[in-house]
Order: sequence, then structure tokens, then C-alpha cells
Amino acid sequence: MNDYNPTDLATASTLRLSSDSIFPATPWAITGIAGGAAGRVLILHCIAGDLQLKDESASSAAGNRFAIGGDFFLGTDDSVAIQYDAVS
Repeated sequence: MNDYNPTDLATASTLRLSSDSIFPATPWAITGIAGGAAGRVLILHCIAGDLQLKDESASSAAGNRFAIGGDFFLGTDDSVAIQYDAVS
């Protein structure tokens, strides 16, 4: 999912995500999340399946990419907090 921008993202603090209904048996890759603002914290919670956050993927706009030092995986019931950084 490139430049992921679900409905109501602007007011959300947590995204409850499930990859099972989208790509069964393979991790759902998110290359970036749109709509960020400097300092905003967003929690990604995987409710079912496997999710992959792709590090610095050119498939998303530069300002929406994850700068996380390598691809990151979440399994069912895993969560991660991410923070938008307008400087780096």
C-alpha cells in the first residue's frame, strides 16, 4: 500500500489493520502513510495477519516514507508507535 491514506486518517490516533482480508498468506506491505504533520504520533495495531513496513520505499512520496533502518514486521496483536518527523 503506497501513500496509505485511509478514511478519517487526519483525526485518527490508532489504525487497526488486518492483512488477512487483503492479501491472505502474504504480508501486507505499507510503503508510507500520507497526511502526516511534524510531531504527530500514530499507533499501528495489527489485528490479524502480517504487516510489513517498508523502509524508505520509493513507492511512496518522500515525506510519507518510513525511516526505520530496515523493514519492520508486525504479526497479529502487535503494535508500533510511529512519529512523523518533518526534519529528517
